[in-house]
Parts: sequence; C-alpha cells; structure tokens
Amino acid sequence: MTEAEGNWFVPFEYLDRESARMFLKCFMSGDGSIGLYKSRGKKNPVLRVRFISGNRKGLEEIAILLRDYFRINSTIHFVKEWEGFELYVLSQEGKIRYIKKIGSFKKERVQTIHKVIKGGERG
Repeated sequence: MTEAEGNWFVPFEYLDRESARMFLKCFMSGDGSIGLYKSRGKKNPVLRVRFISGNRKGLEEIAILLRDYFRINSTIHFVKEWEGFELYVLSQEGKIRYIKKIGSFKKERVQTIHKVIKGGERG
C-alpha cells in the first residue's frame, strides 16, 4: 500500500463493498476524525467527518470509494499550516450514512458516533 516518498494508494482491484468499508474504517481510525464542533451562529454542534493526509491523490481515491460504494460526496482542501490535505464529507446525510455504514475503531470516534445516532446531538 505504500509507494516511494510516503505516497499510498487505494487497492481498488482487491476491494468489494465490504472490504472498501473496512479500508475506510481503518483509515479513519488512524488518519481521520469524526467529531462534534461548535460553529459560529449555530446552537447545536456541527458533525464533521474528515480524512487527513499529505497525499492528495490518495484522498482523491478515498473520495471515489466514498462516492462509488456508499453514495457519499466529499471535498478536498489544502491546509497551508501543515501543507497537507483534508477530505470532508459534504452533506449531513452523507455524514450520517458514513457513521452508520462505516464508522471507526478509535474509541473517541465511536463515542461520538453513538452520541449522534442516539440523537443526543443533531450535528
């Protein structure tokens, strides 16, 4: 999965829907975040689902997995402070679909997922 200079790629040729789900869940557990964040002018915290990497091409491939396997749209932004990229899930529906269908193994993210699913936060 690793190429020269720290680049990585999505192994599409080995992925069906379930293995794509596991790939995304594992990646999220290491280099992603699911969280509720306060937003200016909004009463309730906003749900954010994002992936982080210095490898834009890899994140573009994650965007393809999200779109083609799970109908989740995303966008990628350059982060000047650390010269890397963040992929954000765009719609509230896509964020909810992500946390319900894919999720994360990381304890803090799982706690947020349970909180959102139980209706404790609308995101």
